[in-house]
Amino acid sequence: MENIEKEYNKHKNKYLSHVKEEILEMVQEAEQNGIRIPKEKANQRMNSYERNLLRPYLTDEHLIETIEYHLLQSGEEFRRTGKYTIDGTYNDSLKHKFIHILLDRFKEKIIKSDIKNEN
Repeated sequence: MENIEKEYNKHKNKYLSHVKEEILEMVQEAEQNGIRIPKEKANQRMNSYERNLLRPYLTDEHLIETIEYHLLQSGEEFRRTGKYTIDGTYNDSLKHKFIHILLDRFKEKIIKSDIKNEN
């Protein structure tokens, strides 16, 4: 068990060595206070390690934009298949159907929530 923890800490420290202090502080504040990081802050110049750490704390709207961007960039692999098509594997169902269904429902809830908060 000690070896696993030692390896985990080694990996974690190596990973965090690629992350600027200001990004770590932003993540820690989000974790401690349960806040979401606005798009303006999350869109500053960052490397992949930093963006990866921030993803769980993005605002809902920015998370949707990020997911849509990644789906668009993935091309054919994550294309939405038709209503009357059968995907051959569970992986295909996740990629071609469920991710899109979840994203649509998430967007719908966000829009309803925004409308409700405006009134």
